[in-house]
Amino acid sequence: MSEVDTIVCRPTKWFYLRAGAMALMFGVFLVLFLKDWKIGWPKKNEAYYTYEAFEEAEKAFDEHLAANKSAAEWESFSGNQKIGFPDEEGILPSGVDADAPWPEELANYAGYKKAHEEEGQKLIPPLWASYTDRISELIRRQGGERTSSPVSSFPQKLTAYNPINSNCSKRSAPGA
Repeated sequence: MSEVDTIVCRPTKWFYLRAGAMALMFGVFLVLFLKDWKIGWPKKNEAYYTYEAFEEAEKAFDEHLAANKSAAEWESFSGNQKIGFPDEEGILPSGVDADAPWPEELANYAGYKKAHEEEGQKLIPPLWASYTDRISELIRRQGGERTSSPVSSFPQKLTAYNPINSNCSKRSAPGA
């Protein structure tokens, strides 16, 4: 027994199948994470900073009303405001102007005052829902393609799905 016997244990087809499935899963997850990193997060950042501009406008409008300023002063003030996008590369989608002004909904004093009175008690800032509806309609008309205009990826108006309803229709969310 001077000779050493070696035991050879080759991997089975099951081992290769599991290894292939894991490699495929890692590859799919890699693609999804890269897509989210390069496309998803910049679009969400764009929506976030624009939403912040609507919240800033609501606070500024409250101060404007408390100071009894005129409509012309509001329109002048809001016309000079910027959304406040960061200048860093990769934070926003390509084609978004970092110096974009406030959306036109915020500059119209009469429309904003009416919305402020009607929507003042809601959790979302006044005119945010109508703004996202307008942007969603623009995207739909353009076939979902991104344009150079700011804010192209906002969610549509909030809706709630009612699974109990027999006709399975959508209804407006409470408070929306």
